[in-house]
Amino acid sequence: MSEDRQLQKVTAFVTRGLPEPHELLIIRHPEAGLQLPAGTVEASETTREAVLREAREETGLKQLGIIALLGSQRMEFAPDEAVMCADALLQLTPDYSSTVVTSFILRRGMSVKLLDSEPGFIRLAYEEQTHRDGARVVKGRHTGWVVESSVTQMVTRHFYHLMASDETAAEWRVQAEPDAIFHCSWAHLKIDLGLTPPQDTWLRMNYHRLTHP
Repeated sequence: MSEDRQLQKVTAFVTRGLPEPHELLIIRHPEAGLQLPAGTVEASETTREAVLREAREETGLKQLGIIALLGSQRMEFAPDEAVMCADALLQLTPDYSSTVVTSFILRRGMSVKLLDSEPGFIRLAYEEQTHRDGARVVKGRHTGWVVESSVTQMVTRHFYHLMASDETAAEWRVQAEPDAIFHCSWAHLKIDLGLTPPQDTWLRMNYHRLTHP
């Protein structure tokens, strides 16, 4: 895939406590388990703008400041894995003039499986997943063709340390998605908080810099 099709993602480690951070904000997603605020950088954004936007949208916090960029990581993909770098409507045939399409739109940032290719097109599958009893379960699968330029394996994730000064309850809820309520809370900052993989690895990678800002 072309090097010029790259996607940027961000993850926010939101802490509170002075002089050293002692609490980390975590989100209990109704389907995806314990997570950190994270998301995809929009085409018109910088990574700094994106991490503040994602943290505000997913936590409801307003008084957020960036402490530091902790680092960046080029994501590793298996040969049959990729991510959408542009919205695309699934087609049933690999044809620029095709009117044979599904009603499903693959959104920018979604992870997909690569199945086949034709000149200018890629056939792929997207699996809708949920968490049940601590394990990921596939609840729906969509397959079809998309224009090749809407898919990439060139993704970089940027990790930011943010500090919050909002007054909050011990736990609060945020309608962060149309059909999902996030449960936000503060946890004592330690190296293992039971985050959903690979976010548990991201915390271990950045723990020292978080605790020694």
